[in-house]
Amino acid sequence: MSLLSDTVERVLHRLVSEDAVEIAPGREAAVLDHCVQCLAKAPPGNQLVDTLAKALLSAPDVGELYATNEMLKEFITDSRNPPCPT
Repeated sequence: MSLLSDTVERVLHRLVSEDAVEIAPGREAAVLDHCVQCLAKAPPGNQLVDTLAKALLSAPDVGELYATNEMLKEFITDSRNPPCPT
């Protein structure tokens, strides 16, 4: 799995666990694929947070996104710095 898809997967998991997004049941993988494709196609220099928010909002299986850009930024930062195993 690439760094990009790993990051998006962690962010999606957190969004779902905090009820910050509505995704059609069983369609999480499709949303992940959609977001990764959108981010991969984004021109260099695009802001990751804004691009991810647009990708989520344009995903056919996302009913609603409740997360703010600030929340997305926090989730992205946290996903890049996972806790070390003990």
